[in-house]
Amino acid sequence: MIKLVLTLKRKPGMTHEDFRAYYEKSHVEQAVKLFGHLMLAYRRNYLPTSAALCDGDPERVGKPQPEGVDVVTEVIFKDQASFDEFARKFNAPEINQWFVEDEKRFFDREASRMGIVEIVESDLGGSSNTPQ
Repeated sequence: MIKLVLTLKRKPGMTHEDFRAYYEKSHVEQAVKLFGHLMLAYRRNYLPTSAALCDGDPERVGKPQPEGVDVVTEVIFKDQASFDEFARKFNAPEINQWFVEDEKRFFDREASRMGIVEIVESDLGGSSNTPQ
């Protein structure tokens, strides 16, 4: 299993609600249409607000902060072959160009990140209720 994680920030001036609506109706629908057969899961974890955990300024701790990410997206592929096929198709010029242009409409691309993650799970004493 391969998990791709993206932390995405909306464009300045865009509301969280508008960001979410656009992402789900445009970007997600196109990704599912083109790549859904290669994915085991494709989930978005929205953070309508994020709070400062600790940054040395007691006035910020626990209070909503505008610079946080808006969504953490997880894309899970069943194996390396599925991920490789996704990467090959995604990097085709016409497909890549569509996604880049679409992202410019609602992502702050400079503040967004992505990467393949290494999953490390804690032993919870026999609990088998661990979500992917």
